[in-house]
Amino acid sequence: MLDIRNKHYDNNAILGQIIPTVVLDVKFYFLKCYIIFPISGIALVRRKSRRG
Repeated sequence: MLDIRNKHYDNNAILGQIIPTVVLDVKFYFLKCYIIFPISGIALVRRKSRRG
């Protein structure tokens, strides 16, 4: 029984470590989207306008 409880506590500790890192990754992903995608979008629009 103690082993099972310890495993549960370990899982909670692991989740406690994983969730903040996932949240940070998501924040950085959105930052990349806001920074990189507008720039690439402008580049695509310029390429399309050159072709047209």
